[in-house]
Amino acid sequence: MKSLSSFVGILFFFSLALAQAEPSKPAASTNFEAELKAITREMHDALLSGDGDRLLTFFADEFQGTGYNGSLINKKQLLRTFRPPPPDTRITRDIQDFKVSGSEEAAVATYRVIEQVEVGAQRSGGEYLYTDTFFKKDGRWQIYLSNVTRIEPKRIITKIDPAIYDAYVGRYALVPGLVYTITRKGDKLMGKAPDGTKVELLPLNETTFFVKDRPGETTFVKDGNGKVTHLIIRTQGDGTKMRKIE
Repeated sequence: MKSLSSFVGILFFFSLALAQAEPSKPAASTNFEAELKAITREMHDALLSGDGDRLLTFFADEFQGTGYNGSLINKKQLLRTFRPPPPDTRITRDIQDFKVSGSEEAAVATYRVIEQVEVGAQRSGGEYLYTDTFFKKDGRWQIYLSNVTRIEPKRIITKIDPAIYDAYVGRYALVPGLVYTITRKGDKLMGKAPDGTKVELLPLNETTFFVKDRPGETTFVKDGNGKVTHLIIRTQGDGTKMRKIE
């Protein structure tokens, strides 16, 4: 999964808001917007097909970008870190709500990307908001600044019987000495990280929980006899598996 993580990670390094530009105005025509939309689609297609040479043509030499986690990247770093998707991986990216403002020489495009990743029977995905700043040089549009934000899905707390929590109480280890502790406090299920941080785990259903205002989910897994054997903490992809030791 390392190669998949590296590839998916590079998808996030694309958008930084235009901070020094004059206030934007509506695009001059629908053709103007259609042109930038087509360029954006071509850029994402090059990314998904693993065509690194084609991908780099969409970015100016001065390109600067930042990802949803605050990581920064320039064109040289993009060239050095780009990897095509593994052959057994299927990734799709649907572009929605594409909007443009600016002029015939400089424009800002905002849009959402719905991404789906499949590796065999494993599936993951996400939704992202892009803001790409284009400038036209020598008659050609290129991206100079770019920013991407992950859109977290709205999660609703499900009412379940707190007695279910008793089976989840215990200590879970990734490696010796790295232990995540689950306790019950009345009708609340609590998690304690190895560094001592405590959080309340809120139920999405009887086996999967989340922490308010934080990405990711925690899922408790049982064997054929109904005994809890481990938990999985997911922020994206397959997640981290921790075995129940007590």
